[in-house]
Amino acid sequence: MAASGHESLFPKGCNRILTNPGANFLNRSAVIVAPPCAYPAAVARLQHVIAVAQSRADAAAQDFKASISPRPTITLADFGHAVWQRYSAALEADDAARASYPRADEIEAEREKLTRKAAAGEIGNEPSDILDASLDFLLL
Repeated sequence: MAASGHESLFPKGCNRILTNPGANFLNRSAVIVAPPCAYPAAVARLQHVIAVAQSRADAAAQDFKASISPRPTITLADFGHAVWQRYSAALEADDAARASYPRADEIEAEREKLTRKAAAGEIGNEPSDILDASLDFLLL
């Protein structure tokens, strides 16, 4: 008995496929068993199918590689430009940090304010009071 779809695997004269209806292999109701005379033809057909699949995969891989642009080579000028950008960014960050610091006249004004409070007796004699007033000045 010949099953449709499998005849091309076997040479003429050896086209019968034996099935085992009682077997349940990988949720299939029948296991296909080929007679020994069909083995070389079936192996050759499978090798052909594998070769076709491999050539298609190779073509797809080449198309993919061609679609990706290669990374450019880093030159000495590129490296120097990157170093200069990093240095400039560090200087700008330092300038921004220094701009947030209090100016000398602001520090002097706060010191005079603290001195007036101490002279007027607004700061208590307790160590915690003195520490509180000192921290206000130091955190400026």
